[in-house]
Amino acid sequence: MIKPVKGICTPPYCLTIAGLDPCGGAGATADLRVFRRLKTHGLSAFTALTPQNTRGVKGIHPVPAKALKQELQAVFEDFTIAAAKTGQIPNKELAKIIVAEIKKNPVKLVIDPVMLPTRGRWLVEKDAVKYIKRYLLPLATVITPNTDEAGFLAEMEIATKADMQKAAEILVPQTTGAVIITGGDKIKEGAIDLFFDGEKMRWLNAKRRAVGDIHGSGCHFSAAIAAYLAQGSTLEQSVVKSKKFMTNLIDHKLLDPTGQMKLLFS
Repeated sequence: MIKPVKGICTPPYCLTIAGLDPCGGAGATADLRVFRRLKTHGLSAFTALTPQNTRGVKGIHPVPAKALKQELQAVFEDFTIAAAKTGQIPNKELAKIIVAEIKKNPVKLVIDPVMLPTRGRWLVEKDAVKYIKRYLLPLATVITPNTDEAGFLAEMEIATKADMQKAAEILVPQTTGAVIITGGDKIKEGAIDLFFDGEKMRWLNAKRRAVGDIHGSGCHFSAAIAAYLAQGSTLEQSVVKSKKFMTNLIDHKLLDPTGQMKLLFS
């Protein structure tokens, strides 16, 4: 085994802190596939085991706090991490560990605020939400909520572009960076995403595709942003490239029969 040398990253190291989806469509498994496709070296720290498939989440089993702390300490002490992303953080205890370790090891951080019930089940304990909003979001380079998540965090309903703009203006002060709200199929004006960094507001447009719900699309998108940040792209460049990356996946119908994303490695 060749020991990595601190400060030398070829390809750059990119970390996912997320749950494990055994069917590979979402969570850390999907993140690692995106990292590889975008030519970064993927590292991971699992927050939970989540038995699930495209039909539903069967259970949520958070990892022990000591285990997550050791995972994060192991990667941070031995690798120069260029960027990281968070996904599912199932409880407050684990959120505290992530906040502490990120503060010790500042890094470009993409937060995918996986909070709301999905397929009938909350992925985050409700007492953790307030902690995450107060202590983790301020560490973010960018947060990537969909309209439901953005509405939940901003405490408002989102159904239009004007609503997205208002929510973005509420959320950006909660971070050190920016927000991109993904419109998906919830915005009547089309498949529109909104990027706002506190000064510049940019709408990212794409033709709405009749593909239905894609399992893990939010994970793919946030992982792509982290990978581009790790490569040295600016935040806005990373967001734009990631939008094109997702559109390309959908346009080329890189979906398996269950509706999950396929990533074909070249």
